[in-house]
Amino acid sequence: MKLFIVFLISPYAALILLLKNRFRPFGNQPKTPSTTGWQKILPMVLIIQLIAMALLISYHQRSEVYDEPTPLVKMESSQAHGDYHLTITCIDLRDMNISTVSWTLLDEYGMAVHGEQGNVRGIHQTDMDTIFGNATFRDNDENGYLSRGDTFIIKGVGNGGKTEEGYRLLLKSDITGDKMNGRGTILG
Repeated sequence: MKLFIVFLISPYAALILLLKNRFRPFGNQPKTPSTTGWQKILPMVLIIQLIAMALLISYHQRSEVYDEPTPLVKMESSQAHGDYHLTITCIDLRDMNISTVSWTLLDEYGMAVHGEQGNVRGIHQTDMDTIFGNATFRDNDENGYLSRGDTFIIKGVGNGGKTEEGYRLLLKSDITGDKMNGRGTILG
């Protein structure tokens, strides 16, 4: 950041010195009507610095686009009876209705598993004893919103599911399109 500030300020400082004709690179030389070598080179230096500054700004903006966002939902993964349980431990959102959240199961390469995605409302279940399908969402407080203590249960391969250790569950907001738990919570 300090380097960025130096690149930002230095061309303008050099330009001000040049315009005020106080730029004397070799000590207290008397002013002459002709331009010195530094005064001929200085505009080129300014142009190079401005180009470098533009490249830095462009790189900084591009890097912000690809930075991993802070997860809005954090989950803890555990395994029981061949199934994977992902329990929400922290959520930085208020009033996130489960009908506005989509889920996707990703394999170890980050690719979506065929047929294993959809809206959370579609896998919401109130019966605590039975798991229908490969994925189930259990709303801990039955309020229809994602909250701490809510659990996703994903069937493992041993129980007729498609999920293996190392797969990820990704949550995404249907409203904003943002990934809510980064690159997904690892199962296992």
